[in-house]
Amino acid sequence: MPDLTQAVNAFSFSSIADVGSQFRSAGFGSDDIAPALGAAQALSATRGLRLAKGVLATANTRAQLLDESDKIIAWARTGDAATRKTAAQAFRQQAGRGGELLFIHKIASLPRADARAFMRAHLDSGGDLGPALYWLQMAGAELRRNPKRHDTAGFLDDVGDFFSDAVDTVGGAIVSVGEAVAEGVSGVVDAIIDAGRSIAEMAGAVVSWTIDQVADLVESLIEAGETIASIMAGALSAGLEALRKFARAMIEAGRTLADLGAWALTQAAGVLTDVFDAVVETLSDVADVLVWAANLAAATVSQVVQALLDAGQTVARLLASVLSAAGDVLIATVRALMDIGQSLGELLVAVVTRPLSALTALVRALRDIGQSVAQLLTAAINAAIDVLEATVRALVALGETVLDLAAWAATQVASVMRRVLDLLLRTGLRLIDVFASLAGAAVSIIRKTVQAAFDLGRTFAGLIVELFGLAVDVLSQVIAAAIALGRTVAEFVGAVLTFTYENTVSLVRAAMDAGIAIAELLGAVVADGYFALRRIVFGILEAAGPVGDVLQWALETAEDMVSDVWHGVLSAVRYVNGKITEALDWAIGISRDALASVLFAWESIGERLIDAYRHLGALAARLGDVVWDFLGWATFVLENQVDYLLVYLEKDFIEGVAKVTEGLLRAGHALADLVVTIADESAQLVLEVVRGILHVGGIAGDLLVATLREPDAFRDHVVAAMRALNNTVGDIFREIEARGDAIIQAVTLALDRLGEAAADIIDGAIEIGGGLLGVVIASLLTLLPSFRPLVAVERADAQLVFGNTIDLDRVFISSEGPDNEILFNAQQALSGSPDSRAFVGMNLINFDVAGGVQIDDAGTIGLERWTFIHEMTHVWQGETEGPVYIAHAMALMPQGNAAYNYGYTDTANISLTQDHQTPPTVLTFIDANGVLAGAGAETALNNANGDIRAFNVEQQGQIVMHWFVRAHLAVPPLPTTEWDPYINAVRNAA
Repeated sequence: MPDLTQAVNAFSFSSIADVGSQFRSAGFGSDDIAPALGAAQALSATRGLRLAKGVLATANTRAQLLDESDKIIAWARTGDAATRKTAAQAFRQQAGRGGELLFIHKIASLPRADARAFMRAHLDSGGDLGPALYWLQMAGAELRRNPKRHDTAGFLDDVGDFFSDAVDTVGGAIVSVGEAVAEGVSGVVDAIIDAGRSIAEMAGAVVSWTIDQVADLVESLIEAGETIASIMAGALSAGLEALRKFARAMIEAGRTLADLGAWALTQAAGVLTDVFDAVVETLSDVADVLVWAANLAAATVSQVVQALLDAGQTVARLLASVLSAAGDVLIATVRALMDIGQSLGELLVAVVTRPLSALTALVRALRDIGQSVAQLLTAAINAAIDVLEATVRALVALGETVLDLAAWAATQVASVMRRVLDLLLRTGLRLIDVFASLAGAAVSIIRKTVQAAFDLGRTFAGLIVELFGLAVDVLSQVIAAAIALGRTVAEFVGAVLTFTYENTVSLVRAAMDAGIAIAELLGAVVADGYFALRRIVFGILEAAGPVGDVLQWALETAEDMVSDVWHGVLSAVRYVNGKITEALDWAIGISRDALASVLFAWESIGERLIDAYRHLGALAARLGDVVWDFLGWATFVLENQVDYLLVYLEKDFIEGVAKVTEGLLRAGHALADLVVTIADESAQLVLEVVRGILHVGGIAGDLLVATLREPDAFRDHVVAAMRALNNTVGDIFREIEARGDAIIQAVTLALDRLGEAAADIIDGAIEIGGGLLGVVIASLLTLLPSFRPLVAVERADAQLVFGNTIDLDRVFISSEGPDNEILFNAQQALSGSPDSRAFVGMNLINFDVAGGVQIDDAGTIGLERWTFIHEMTHVWQGETEGPVYIAHAMALMPQGNAAYNYGYTDTANISLTQDHQTPPTVLTFIDANGVLAGAGAETALNNANGDIRAFNVEQQGQIVMHWFVRAHLAVPPLPTTEWDPYINAVRNAA
């Protein structure tokens, strides 16, 4: 055999086939391949590559190809990187993809370090990952078929099948060499990674593979120690398509959803979505994902569910997939859907078209996670009416209470409540069952349910009939609701009238508990006649309704006290319990009108009025005078005979006369008519009537004035009664102070006839003062046995001063002595002293005749002319001002003579004509020109500017007197300039 190196050096390397043939022709065998390649490589890398390719191209059998491939690999192992690149290029360039696959298969059995070197040589020499990935895919398929991992029989045959076309071209066949697949897989993956290639590159390279192929690759990668996380991270980096394919491949390769999901949950939402979309596509059942997720934390479940929805799953599909799953899976899914923002309505809508059992399961899950009946129904109504109906059915199927359903419906519009009630009734419940379930419910719930019943066509009457038998408290709520909704009491009563008397009682009791007033019940039936009224009255009284309420209705309803209503009511009360005296008891506790009404009805139904009076008398013994007061009122308004009642009371109940009188007056009985009624009655009866009049208050004066039209004896009875009732003379005068002179005079004279002392009468008048005192005194003075008119000389003096301002025919002068009681007390009252001093009582001038000179028609006078004019000024005051001047005069008494002085001073003597004699008697008074003629008062007069009212009543008398003295009595006459304006004022007074 020629020297190998020399032979190789002699080879022609012009073509691969030639160099291969030359190698074979030289008689070299497989053991010579390594040295031959070394010799060729030494010549140049290109010649080494050509020889390696020629060897592979000229192998005649599969066995030869595999054997000589090992020789080439063995040669390359001992060389450097360039050698290994030569080997890699030879396999790739000569045998194509099949050769590359064979090359990968060979390095799979090498130690880890060699495999890494060869993989780097393969990639660095222009090779790609494809062959390695195909090999890993085939290895993965073997591993999936043979989990034992060490039995490799048939594996290389599969490899050979894979690149048989390429092998055929070199005329060989690959046979099993018995490597351990698992170890080889690890070596290849390790070599790829060591060569700087990533899982992401691998994933990107296989993106066009089938799911099964990628699953085989995944198997190999995991066998090589890669984790699901690292594989999926690589796929993620390779792009969406790679991610989705690897996710499906993971499941296809037998990896659990938990393993894949655990990684996916650490990624962004979009990644999670793509992963689970791929998983569902692989599994064809989203339920598996949800079942797996149900055991995770709630937040994680929400992530999964959101990812599924983002991946195109619908809420309906998600729910449908778990409706038959274990309860915790459905609950977890439902909770997650809500946590991510799905509304209750959306959930309900998602299953509403499915069988009721499906919706019931969903509703149960919703209730289990805390959703209330109200929340469910609100969501349902907001979704659609058919959803509401289905939800109600589901809730009923789950045993939810009618109360809960109605409580929600009560918060909705009427149409919703109507639908809910209709649904409940269509489920087999009776209306009475529905309302029985609402016992204790809020008023609003009852009211909405009643309205719904009406909306469904029930009438109020029909509702009462249908619900008869309910507990009274619930029935009362129904009635109250119906009334609040505009149904009338009349409708209710109309229904009640169809029941028996016994059943009427419970219905009326329910109505009263519902707040329907007895008055309303009776008002609704009053127009239906006596028998209808009697039935309702029976129900009211038997239902523990007091008689008083029935009567109160009559009081408020009847147009007047003589209405037929009262007749019917009292008749009905008598029919039910026979105790119509209770009506009197009630009336006394209510009002006067009430008693009047009962008394009228009492007579109208044939009862005797005397029996009512007797019962009222017994009541008065217990209740007091109010009974008599009411009876008086009633007697007047019913126009019964007052005298008959008073005479009856005088005989049997004298103590009631006063209060009956009060009642009469309060009812409007005219005092004048009452006076006429009792004018001829006994003093005892008058006393009690007056007692009643005075107790009413403020009308005693009217009573006394009314006596002016009656005989004096009656007035005496009245005044005597007032005195007996502790009224002082002053009290009596106070009542008539402003009632006119006539009644003051009449009462004064009545007091005198009753024996009142003149002093007491005058003292009583003094308490009042003013004009009354003057009238009283004047009235008493009329009782004096002697007084005379003015004589001619007196009239002449008066006319000189007063002109025609005084009716002198009505002016008189008393001529009694000081021992006369009336005169004495009048003197005391007006002058403040019993000593003799002239005074005036309106138009009667009084003076003590014993202290003066008798007057005859010739004009001899004991009362000085100037004093006469002073007193006539008081008469003038009485004419112009009235009796009030007397009060003014009395107020000045404490001042004594100072009250008379209007500014004058006594500085000189003065002579005056005393009488009308011829020649007249002239008297001279020492230092009296001030008191008798007003000397020194000119300034005061000028300052008052002619206003006589600027001076008090006594000063007015002095001013007038001084003018008269100066003009007619002074000797010689004195100037009157300052006094003239005042005389003019007197003469011009109205």
